[in-house]
Amino acid sequence: MSVLRGLGGPLGVIFFISAVGAFVQRVFLTLSPIIGFQAGRSEVMGAVTLSVYLAAQAGGTLTSGMLTDRVDRSHLLAYLTALAVPAHLLALYLPSGSFLALVFTACAGFLNMALIPPIVVMAQEMVPESTSISSGIVMGLAWATGSLGVLATGFLADSIGARSAALVSMPVLFVGTALAFHPALRCYRRPSQS
Repeated sequence: MSVLRGLGGPLGVIFFISAVGAFVQRVFLTLSPIIGFQAGRSEVMGAVTLSVYLAAQAGGTLTSGMLTDRVDRSHLLAYLTALAVPAHLLALYLPSGSFLALVFTACAGFLNMALIPPIVVMAQEMVPESTSISSGIVMGLAWATGSLGVLATGFLADSIGARSAALVSMPVLFVGTALAFHPALRCYRRPSQS
């Protein structure tokens, strides 16, 4: 229960960064195959797009894991969220299945999943007596919260189209960029010196 009360402090800041990252990821995973299908691409190309996005995420977590141990974590989160917005926008805006769209799809997947290592490490440092619970909050609970936003994007897609709804949704990740500099994170910015 004390961990949940912690959502009013630095854990809550990290929670919201994770939630907006999850929202952007879920919107991409949900709408990119629909966008491709509406553009006349095959289901296979939709699967290729998703595979590229998801495969690049593995590289994002590994690279970010190494960086999380070495650099200012707030700056890392700010760079990742800020760069992920144009990567996602270009992946969705460029012709579905084109070479450039797939390049930006890989960049988007890499950058989005690279958010996870610094978020999890910071959450564990914030609540060292409950590292498993804090990890669950910034992953499972934050991801579920971010997923709820996809409902709004779905309603929007019914009105303005899947591509437009996805493009309008991506800039929400800039909220994560702003939150990365929240004063509550000051104590958790640098890797621990052991």
